Order: sequence, then structure tokens, then C-alpha cells
Amino acid sequence: MAAAGGSISSLPLTTRWAMPLKAGSYNYSSPKGPRCVPVQGGSTEHLGQDLSAADGTAIYAVGDGVVTRVANPVNGASGQIVVEHNVGGRRVFSGYYHMWTASKYVRVGQKVKAGQKIALVGSSGPSTGAHLHLDIWYDAWYSNGTAIDPVPFLKSRGVDLKGGARVVYNLTTPSTCTYYAATTLNLRSSASLAAPVKVVLPHGTKVTSWPGAYSNGFVRVKATVKGVAYSGWAWHPYVTPSDPTGRPVALTTANPTHKATANLNMRDLASTSGQRLLVIATGGKVKVTGTSGTWSKITYGTRTGWVSTAYLAKLPAASSGSSSGSSGSSSGAADTTGSNVDKLPAPTERKASGTALATSKQTMRASASTSAKAVKTVPSGAVLSLKATAGTWYKIAYGGKTGYLRQSAATKVQPASGLGMMKSKQVLRSYASTSAAAVRTASAGTAVTLRAAAGDWYQISQRGQVGWVRKSTVTKGSKSATTAGVHLRTGASTSRKSLTVLKKGTVVYIVGKSGTWRKTVAGSRVGWVHGDYLK
Repeated sequence: MAAAGGSISSLPLTTRWAMPLKAGSYNYSSPKGPRCVPVQGGSTEHLGQDLSAADGTAIYAVGDGVVTRVANPVNGASGQIVVEHNVGGRRVFSGYYHMWTASKYVRVGQKVKAGQKIALVGSSGPSTGAHLHLDIWYDAWYSNGTAIDPVPFLKSRGVDLKGGARVVYNLTTPSTCTYYAATTLNLRSSASLAAPVKVVLPHGTKVTSWPGAYSNGFVRVKATVKGVAYSGWAWHPYVTPSDPTGRPVALTTANPTHKATANLNMRDLASTSGQRLLVIATGGKVKVTGTSGTWSKITYGTRTGWVSTAYLAKLPAASSGSSSGSSGSSSGAADTTGSNVDKLPAPTERKASGTALATSKQTMRASASTSAKAVKTVPSGAVLSLKATAGTWYKIAYGGKTGYLRQSAATKVQPASGLGMMKSKQVLRSYASTSAAAVRTASAGTAVTLRAAAGDWYQISQRGQVGWVRKSTVTKGSKSATTAGVHLRTGASTSRKSLTVLKKGTVVYIVGKSGTWRKTVAGSRVGWVHGDYLK
């Protein structure tokens, strides 16, 4: 994913620097460093600085450079723009995120100047409200680069992000984090899909973790199941800071009135995957009636919904008054006064194809809304046929019915190919769930054909029958071919029985080795071939 331009010598030195947002137009919020996951899918390490501002506020390039990446929001990812700079002969990249449209003002390869408008503030992707996430990278952007704190980097060049903020929130890193299992979730002994499962966490199980406790796609957690304490590693995409069961914790405070500290999305669920109902302008007063993880359930005017707790400030009792639906003190907010403020148009449908797996038990709806009529219950692991996308929803076909399901409740199925071998005896399931009906039993050491992948499951075929098994139970073969006619034997020795003779050029898949021999899958057979006859 690294973005890089041409030779660094082709870029003029960056000597001019500028504010990414106009001074006084933003609040200084979440800094770089370890943190608790703010939303499902969010990172445990914040790689930059957040500056909350009104939706549509102009974003400016912090320095002279060349645009190397422009990505509009897609599939839940945020809008992104990356600019490369030449700082004393060293590649430095500035990244700007969460705009609704990244391609509005710039294109890849375009030269930009410090202070040039390149985008508008938005709230796309994993975001709790309108803001700019700004990060700085040495040598490359993202995968091969090093993220550094943009605040001291820019301050040493005359750009003071803290000094230019309207409000500075001195956020402290908590000692622990509270998360929930977003679906039925394996707790493993180490950070690997192949690691043994210690216990299965039921949907909605509360777990404790720590800021930055992440490795190889897993979050380190501890949990109690049926009175027994466990510690281990949970798959990061299925860990959420909000209780997925929707059980808000009631507040006992005598004064529930708060104000929004930034232009803040109110959603129908305690998740960024929830439908945005409206935007509460900075200073807007709300009544908090409950909490769920990092979210607060609120009443705003006549509407009820969920907002990120991080962008609420408690008001003293004397100034609490009642919650209002007015626009607050900030211009540019989406919820101006009027009876139509809360009404959103139906999301635009765009044709989609392929299949997806339900990641938890869900209700299929008649339209893209949680208030729509229930059509059918979709079990966890069910295979869904995708027909269209509609905002944060999929239009799907399942079980002879057509309806809508939240995108956050499904994982797209990706094609897989090649051959593999079963590590152990397993039951092939009709869909990706241990509760699904059994199709057949596949014995350890037998050959399988890989057809598709979704989450930690493979769809495989064996002897004409198709089913789903955990990826951790299959050894995926590496493709090779024979360089001459060669025996496929029952063991790693010329004294072992020949199963068949493979012709020159036969495509095979290697699943293991012993000395100079390779354990090989050839069609429906598994055997051993000397490595000298494989390329």
C-alpha cells in the first residue's frame, strides 16, 4: 500500500509550510499514540492527529509537494489524500483522511503548494464525527514507512496545530479498554488463526484489553465465561467498543445535559456503521440517557440516537436547560432548524455482485432501515447473494427472499484457487458456521480444492461435494510443476510405493517437506515427490 513518487531529486525542496485547517476553525482532539479501539475496525494505535471541524471546512496542503494518492471512500474505508514532500533530501509524506470526496480538487501526480486547498472536511470511513485526521510519514506512506507525530514535526517548521485550535482537549490514555465480541468469537492462545482456541466467546461478551495491545491482526484480551477467567487473543475485526446487543447502561447522574464539542453525527446504532440521522452542531445541547462502550444514547430535540461520548462535554446544572434541536454556535452544520432537519433521503442503490457471509445472526429488512419490516432471520455464517449496496446496507438474496442487511454484519467472499490438504479430520459445513448442517467428513491428509475464502473460513470441494471449514484446518498448497516424468510416492523415499507417475509439466501443490522431498497434492491424491523434479 505504500505510496511513492519518482526520484526524490525530481522534487524541489519543501521550504514552505502551512496550517492544514484555518486557525480557529477546529478543535484539537485525539493525538498520536496507543489508544482503545474507538469504533469497530479502528486501530489500537492512532497514527496521527485528529482535528475536529465543521463538515465542509477547507483542508490545505501542509507543504509544497506532489499528490501520490487520491482515494474516494469505498467499502467502509475513508477518503484519503497523500502528498509527498522533499525535506532536506528525505521523502516525507503527509496524509489527509475522512473527506467525503477525495478527488474534488486534486489528482495523482499534481503538484500542490503549501496552503493550497486540496479537500473538504468530512466523516467518511471509521469516524465518529466530522474531522481531519492528519499524519506524517518518513520514507514511504504506510506499509514501508515510519509514522511520526505531526504536531512537533510541524511546530518545528512554524506550524502550531495546538496554538491554532479553538479548543484543545487534553485527552489521557486510559489504563484499560472495554470491548465486546461483535459475533461469536474464538479466544486463541496466541495471535494466530492456527493457534488453539481456549474458549468461544458468545456474541456480546464483555472483555478487557489495553491501549495498543495488538499483534498480527489480533487484540489481547481477558474475559470471563461461565465464571471462568480466560486471557488470550481475539480477532481484531470482530472486537467492538460498543455493546452489539444494544443494551444501554442507564445513567444515575442528576444532570444528564451535555453539549457537543464538535459537529457530531447522531446515528441509529452505537456504531459508525449505523445510519446517520443528523448532525448536531458544535455547542448543541443534548440529554444523555445511557451509554454503551464509547457511545452515548441521547435525546436531541424530538429525536433519539447515539453519538460518540468523546465529543460530549457535561454542562453545569445551572446552564443545562433542555435539549434543543437548534443549530448551536457553529456554522456549516448539517442540521439547521426546520421540520425537515431530521429527514434523510433513502440511500442510493448501486448494483453489486458476488457473495458474502453473515458474521452474526441478523434480521433481513424490507428496506435499508432498522425500522423496516423484518423479512427473514439470517443465521451467522449464512452465504448471501449480493444484489446492490445502499448506503451502509447490502441488498441481498437469501433463502428465497430479497431484503437488506447492514454491511457491518457481513464479510464479502473472495475467490480462492488451488489445492490444499486437510490438517485434521473435519466436518464440511453447509455454510461458515459450526452450527451449520454437515455436508460430509474430510479425513486428515486428504486433498481438497479451494473455491472461496471469507473471514477465517475456506469454501472447499472434495469428491464432488462443497462445504466450509476453518482456514486453520487446511494447509494451502504452493503451486509448482514437474520438470520430468516422476513418481508420486506414499512416503519420502524411493523405497516407498508409487501411487502414480506424474507427467512432465503436471501442475501440483506443495503442502510440506522432508529433506529433499516435497509433500505434494496432485489432483485428488496426496503423496511425495523428490524436489529435484519440481520447479
